[in-house]
Amino acid sequence: MSIIEIGLIVVILFVLFRIIKTFSAKSIGNLGERRVARLLSKLPPDYKVYNNVIIPSYSGTSQIDHLVISKYGIFVIETKNYSGVIYGNEKSEYWKQCFRRSKFEMVNPVRQNYSHIMALKKLFCGLPEIPIHSIICFVGSADLNIDVYSAHIVFGSELLDKIMLLSKPCVEQKIAWEYSARIEHKRIESTKETEKQHKENARNAVRQHNLKVANNICPRCGGKLVLRKGKFGSFYGCSNYPTCKFTTNA
Repeated sequence: MSIIEIGLIVVILFVLFRIIKTFSAKSIGNLGERRVARLLSKLPPDYKVYNNVIIPSYSGTSQIDHLVISKYGIFVIETKNYSGVIYGNEKSEYWKQCFRRSKFEMVNPVRQNYSHIMALKKLFCGLPEIPIHSIICFVGSADLNIDVYSAHIVFGSELLDKIMLLSKPCVEQKIAWEYSARIEHKRIESTKETEKQHKENARNAVRQHNLKVANNICPRCGGKLVLRKGKFGSFYGCSNYPTCKFTTNA
């Protein structure tokens, strides 16, 4: 077998490995979302549940794993199906998924959910104010070592209990249904085309984000990024703090 043939085989195997890895990660994620959808289907009828919601956003579109609307508030749920040990904090741009011999980065799900909530607030403009709760739901076997204060972090078995604990009525039922009607009117139908467009929007948003950070520009407000020191080490923060609390790793 020639060197060229061996090289070609190596390239083919590498491409196949990347394809299998991508589809495996997607399947694991879909499995976790289906599990959470089944859990949410057990909520009482005065809770309206939406799964895989695509809505317009500042970056084009925003895809929310699960959305629950009720007179007790709105629950925006980001599902993660992970194993290993997860390390992260509120301000980190990325969290770490650690195994005995390897580490991987994952986008901070609290920040992910924050962008979803901002898109929802824009969509709900003009409606009476209603509390919006951010929930990050882990359905895998991960051990969590994270520091978060602006979102509820739960395992799948705790999800319904957490939602039911936040069950003090804050608006009339008819107002909650107005929110539901707005979602049903404004949500984008999930098709192969819209899913593809959403992924392209997400990639463009990441490119714009990274370009601004590389030029020391805050991707949220356009302020200047300055080097700061904290208890976890050095990081870049927005010069407009505390109005803008964007940070990124140094």
